[in-house]
Amino acid sequence: MGLQSHPLQTTRHELRHNRLMVRVYLYELGAPWMGVRVRGEAGTIMATTLLHPDGLQGSARRAVLLEGEQQLAALESEWTGLLADSQAHPVTLSHLWLSTWWHVFGADRQLRVLLIRDDLDRLLGIAPLLRRATAYKGIVPYVRLELLGTGEAEEDEIDSDCLDFVVRRGFEANFCQHVLEFLQERDRADWQELILGPLPAESPTLAVAHDWGRRAGWDVEEIARRPGSCVHLPRTWGEMLAQVSVKMRANIRRDRRRLERVGKVSFAWTRGREDFERAWPVLVRLHQRRWQHQGRPGCFASRKFTAFHESVGPRLAEKGQARIATLSVDGQVLAARYLFVAGRTVYAYQSGWEPTLDRRLAVGRALLGFAIEAAIAEQFECYDFLKGIGAHKLAWAPRIYDQVTVRLARRGWREPLRAGLAWASDRARALRGPRRIKFTPPS
Repeated sequence: MGLQSHPLQTTRHELRHNRLMVRVYLYELGAPWMGVRVRGEAGTIMATTLLHPDGLQGSARRAVLLEGEQQLAALESEWTGLLADSQAHPVTLSHLWLSTWWHVFGADRQLRVLLIRDDLDRLLGIAPLLRRATAYKGIVPYVRLELLGTGEAEEDEIDSDCLDFVVRRGFEANFCQHVLEFLQERDRADWQELILGPLPAESPTLAVAHDWGRRAGWDVEEIARRPGSCVHLPRTWGEMLAQVSVKMRANIRRDRRRLERVGKVSFAWTRGREDFERAWPVLVRLHQRRWQHQGRPGCFASRKFTAFHESVGPRLAEKGQARIATLSVDGQVLAARYLFVAGRTVYAYQSGWEPTLDRRLAVGRALLGFAIEAAIAEQFECYDFLKGIGAHKLAWAPRIYDQVTVRLARRGWREPLRAGLAWASDRARALRGPRRIKFTPPS
């Protein structure tokens, strides 16, 4: 049963606690829903609580909407416990990752983190959302709800993979339905479109959003699908070499022989925060050199991207969830990889190498081979390349998976105008034809 759309009946009570004036608003949204909204002295909404006797699988449910950064910070312990009992990504959906993201990117956005609890006050799920104003093609105005960790400017993009709701195992589909019911009854001025993604293609959230959204009369469309890849790691490096192609096996061995002719080759990856912080400047330098050599700025040219990772990286390393892998010849680091570790999986996030070396040394490819060999030695079960399926990834015979972004929108005057602009844009692109690239023959 969803929220009833009745006018608010509000009474206000003021009380003073530890020198903080708090205004508590008791209001009804039509029986049997009852809500409590708490505001601080400056009028900032601290939290909204909604009560309903119908529950998740038979238990009473209570929805709490957090709209303040302090309340998000106070949720850390519960969030971490819930994450451990969920199927959510252990890094990009951690409290550390998303609260750090909010601290860096939240200035022009509003928190909308929805919690649902049962009658024993047990946290059943978290929908980590935010609200911001946007405009399609710079023309059609929307108030958008989207997942925390998304929506950055392209030059600042963190590119968080496998986002979703964080839900206790067994409650996923039911939780998603209750979140959508809650959002359905919000004032139309509060939001006009909801963007969910990138979600794992097998996420229950995706299936429920498609089904429930259409039944509720919303426009539902898949707006992005991007592939990722991960390699299942066997028990030994020998077995790994046996499962790749003959050509790939030859490349791995040739890369190592060529490096050994240059000097003493060594591989290492960091352990702990201090080790990570010593290797960090090397990673940044090599990443920037790699891309600037190609005439591109590199991710760390972004002040926000750098601030995010300088904050989150060392703290993840302290928890054993971030490492930097390096390949050195005669003590000089020639290539580095920024990795995340969770459970029995290694996630490859960023890399860099010295671009002025002889390309035949293939230090980037060689480092990848050493990193996979080290992961096997530590009995990891998967090496996840995250997004993209370039040739250097496909050579390891990975499993391909998809991440999907879905858009749900309230029907109204905006949608036909948006569709018309989309059609006009596609038509103009077709009339222009394929982009022509001017070729200048070498002198």
